[in-house]
Amino acid sequence: MEMTLLVNEGCLYRCPVRNTHYNYTSHCSTPEGKPYYAMDFHSTFCIDVRKKRPEEIIKSQFILPQHLKHYKKITNSFKIVGRTMQKEWIYSTTKSYLSEKYDGNLLNILESAIPKLLSETKMYISTRNLNDKFFERITKCSKICTKCSYCSDILRKEN
Repeated sequence: MEMTLLVNEGCLYRCPVRNTHYNYTSHCSTPEGKPYYAMDFHSTFCIDVRKKRPEEIIKSQFILPQHLKHYKKITNSFKIVGRTMQKEWIYSTTKSYLSEKYDGNLLNILESAIPKLLSETKMYISTRNLNDKFFERITKCSKICTKCSYCSDILRKEN
């Protein structure tokens, strides 16, 4: 079975509006040269949650470019999310994933409502703190966030 993994999806973990948001976004696609972005309930919901609890960004189901090596045992098919993004962003993000390295703000390579969040907050999450130790930790995570502060602790290192 061939499996394709989404690498830079910035959706909230277990987001209750994910499916409707993706459906809405698919209807917002426009021809080349006509960028479209509309604030909608879904994006506003996402941004509000992350402003109140920025650790939710760390909990998103993304794969960093430098961690692709771990997934190549499973598949060689990876998809970059970004149908509403500008060409420059798509090119830059694709280049990072093809080179399997990225050193910068995590929010600059994630999609969803992340670009709007970034423009409103100037939030910065360094990928240097998301190293192989981070990869080992999150891939073994029990997802019982009430008993753990790992994602919040990563953000405290930023400040």
